[in-house]
Amino acid sequence: MTRGANRTVDVAMIDNAFRPNALQVNRGETVVFRFKNYGTNTHEALIADEATQEQHEGEMATMGTGTSMAGTMGTDMNMDAGDAGGMANMAGGDTEAASGPITIEPGQSGELTHTFAEPGTIFIGCHEPGHWTSGMKATVTVV
Repeated sequence: MTRGANRTVDVAMIDNAFRPNALQVNRGETVVFRFKNYGTNTHEALIADEATQEQHEGEMATMGTGTSMAGTMGTDMNMDAGDAGGMANMAGGDTEAASGPITIEPGQSGELTHTFAEPGTIFIGCHEPGHWTSGMKATVTVV
C-alpha cells in the first residue's frame, strides 16, 4: 500500500465497465486504486468530478485518435493526485483535484492514489472513444 493511504481498492476493467462500479469513502480518506484491464480494449482511468469528466470526454472526442491524453505515459504505472498536472483544475472553480488519467492496455495494470477532500460524488471514468457514453464509469460517494 502507498504510504499515507488508508486502503487499497482493486478495480477490474472489463469491456466496458469498472468492477466495482460504486463505493463509499470517508472525507479525507486516501485510497490507492489498483486497476487491472481484463478486457480486450485499451482503457483509461480518471478520478474526478463530473464537470472534469465531461471536459475530458470532450477533449478526447476532438482528438479522434483513440489515444488518451496519457497515451505516452505507458502502462504498469503509478500516479498520485499531484502528478495529474493540468487535470487538477481543468474544470475551473473549486473542484476537487483530479487523479489521472492513466491508460491501461489489455492485460496490464496501473495505480492511482486519490485523497477525497470534500463530501459529494466523484467518478472514475474511461474516456477511450465510446466508453464513457456507454457507461464505463464508477461512482465514489464521499461521506
